[in-house]
Amino acid sequence: MNLYIWDGIVQESDLTDPDFPTSTLNTSPKAGDLKMKDVNDDGVINGNDRQPVSGLYPKFSYDFGFNFDYKPFSLDFFFQGVEGRKTIMSYWGPQPFAGGMPPMTKWRDAWTPQNPTNSLPASHIDAYPGVNNYSNSTYFLQDGSYMRLKNVMLSYTPAG
Repeated sequence: MNLYIWDGIVQESDLTDPDFPTSTLNTSPKAGDLKMKDVNDDGVINGNDRQPVSGLYPKFSYDFGFNFDYKPFSLDFFFQGVEGRKTIMSYWGPQPFAGGMPPMTKWRDAWTPQNPTNSLPASHIDAYPGVNNYSNSTYFLQDGSYMRLKNVMLSYTPAG
């Protein structure tokens, strides 16, 4: 998958920096917006800056099971999972007010002038272009690895 490379959050100092790249996707950036890397150093963030990112397919998948027997009882477990898969997060993750719901607690640490964090953009409304225009970026990429208990079976076999 080809994505923009997330490079932190736009800070006040970036807006006055003459070397700060312009963007064809966010033509009027504000402090607190997502900042993307100008990979080809041409001074413009555009489709030419998207890069291949691994993780569309998992590095490996696995499954395993256990069986415990005690007298007439038997207990079986079966687990299944994948490791190394990445997924694009959407809706409730990157949108603090998605669906009219209150924001998740992580948004308490969002960028503000008093809290110029470099890890979470400013709190914004749904479809704000300073964040959503970069929806195909590594900022929205999350670990999709998982392990789940797929089956449990308890059985009893009477003697006889």
